[in-house]
Amino acid sequence: MMIRHFANTIWKLHLTKFLPLCLLTFLLPACVSVNLPFSSKGHSAKNVSYQNPPANFVELKTQSGDKTWIEKDTKNTISFMSECGGADPSLDILSNEVHSVLAESEAKPSEKDVYNDREALFQESHGKIDGIQMKISSVVFKKNNCNYVLTYSGQSKNFEKHRNAFTEFLRGFKAP
Repeated sequence: MMIRHFANTIWKLHLTKFLPLCLLTFLLPACVSVNLPFSSKGHSAKNVSYQNPPANFVELKTQSGDKTWIEKDTKNTISFMSECGGADPSLDILSNEVHSVLAESEAKPSEKDVYNDREALFQESHGKIDGIQMKISSVVFKKNNCNYVLTYSGQSKNFEKHRNAFTEFLRGFKAP
């Protein structure tokens, strides 16, 4: 019974958070959006500090997620989402949800390491969205009753062009 309730909750979140982002994906073919098991009871983290990606990344206004930037030419994206006081999924579940948007996907082995003074899961995968070869790199971690998901995504052929921008973004991201 508990499992059914959890599955129904995830499905509702899938429809409310992921479906609108899927539609955006069709409008911006290189943009990857993700479905995360965040609850509607939570709220975004406050006092997060970060440095914006380079100027060739422009902020993309979305209703889900805290911040998303899209690169003008390649359409690669850098984003972060947070939720505090809501659902408490494992790092594995958070990471799996990020990468589940890819069809025919293959993932490199995930790596656990310390990030923002907490255990974090680093994952990279490649696969297809709407027949287009894509890659996603993510970092998920928990800190002070908040879940954080940071992602870099883009078409496989353009992925390496701006990987350094994501690396720099990760260096400057500080969760309270």
